Amino acid sequence: MKRRTGRWLKAAVAVALAAALATRIPWGEVAGAVRRISAGAVAQLLGLAVAMTVVSCLKWQLLLRARGTRVGLGRLVRLYTVGYFFNYFLPGSMGGDVVRSYALGRSIRSQADSFGTVFLERFTGFFAMIGLALAAAAARPSVARTPHMGGFLAAMALVFAGMALFLWLAPLQRGLLRLLDRFPDAGLWRKLRRFLEVVFHFRKRPGPLAVALLLSVAFHALTVVNTAVACRAIAAPARFLDLAVAVPMVLLVSSVPISLNAIGLMEGAFVFFLGRAGVGPAEAMTVALIMRAKNVLMALVGGGFFAADRGRADAAAERPLSPAAQV
Repeated sequence: MKRRTGRWLKAAVAVALAAALATRIPWGEVAGAVRRISAGAVAQLLGLAVAMTVVSCLKWQLLLRARGTRVGLGRLVRLYTVGYFFNYFLPGSMGGDVVRSYALGRSIRSQADSFGTVFLERFTGFFAMIGLALAAAAARPSVARTPHMGGFLAAMALVFAGMALFLWLAPLQRGLLRLLDRFPDAGLWRKLRRFLEVVFHFRKRPGPLAVALLLSVAFHALTVVNTAVACRAIAAPARFLDLAVAVPMVLLVSSVPISLNAIGLMEGAFVFFLGRAGVGPAEAMTVALIMRAKNVLMALVGGGFFAADRGRADAAAERPLSPAAQV
């Protein structure tokens, strides 16, 4: 009952946010901006979507190998896109991470390694994303002086510092593990400890962690390029460094799990933060709709992979055993 209530509340939030935006956006201008999108721009955006997925999965694969687990890149790409599919049924923009983590954990027989590496894949991504935003804001101080942006940047700097301490401060890590020692070595507490041991393992493996951070920087540079291409496709004026500040904030806000698949939340974040980068409300909403369409396409691909995997699993379950296997 609680889960159903939570889903209905998040769906209600999505509807309320979308309705509030709908009354503030000049949709005639949005339609005109959509008509300006060329086939070449669509091809570029699709290519960037594939590139970002591959970069994320390369990082995931690297983290798994550092834990002694080898999984093919193709398998990880399939799981990653399946995560996109389940994002449309789970709150926030990271519900699909739980699904892909669980599916991989079953195949490698270690939920701790699977969840730990998925967490680190996201964690290093957020860390690099915030770092890039702060660096871009330092290079473009005029952005920080726009209304409300100074406060957001200060909050991001605090989050960045906290994430760095969590990832590298050995006394903090040992303290957290000692704290968990006070709880029963069973159930949730045992799983939490094993998960933290996987995460903290990488402090002693600076090589893989450094490469993961470099891949994260590459990924989030591509997200800014992706937004810049969308802006250029509709002739919306936006400087690259301004977008490098705005896009991470959009992604951070979109990850807050208060709306079903961040519907309304992501679009509102695009309108608000791209507005600080000089993009008008209609153009910002058009960029948000382009990103939403790309996510829907990725989700459809992931749904196809999920259906194919389920079909193979069902067929294997229904196949009769050979006489030798029955013996």
